Amino acid sequence: MEWTLQAHAAVTIGYASGSEWERVHADPRYDLLEESSEKERLGPSAWCLGRIRRHRRDAPMGEIETLTLEQYHDGKPMIFRTTRWRVEELVSPGWQTLFEIMPLLSKQYGAAHVRLVVWFI
Repeated sequence: MEWTLQAHAAVTIGYASGSEWERVHADPRYDLLEESSEKERLGPSAWCLGRIRRHRRDAPMGEIETLTLEQYHDGKPMIFRTTRWRVEELVSPGWQTLFEIMPLLSKQYGAAHVRLVVWFI
């Protein structure tokens, strides 16, 4: 596993009923990085009504999430959340040593002979 690998997760937050988009936009736990409110066509039946890029204040540096407000012809506006982070930001510092040692063991003994088994209780 590459230590600086970036991963993505996309989650549907739910319907943007009432002032939900404004509430999400003004959430004090986040710093706003970028905002767009231009209507943009996403496909034959979907429009992007707004997009917010933000950073959670108490999260590891580098974690950025994007919220997208999408409108479909046959439904209510939906809010989607996409988050991006690096592996090194998700685990405690002790794990970094393990991830640095494993490629060295693999190089010396061959990848087929290096295995990590973790048991959580």
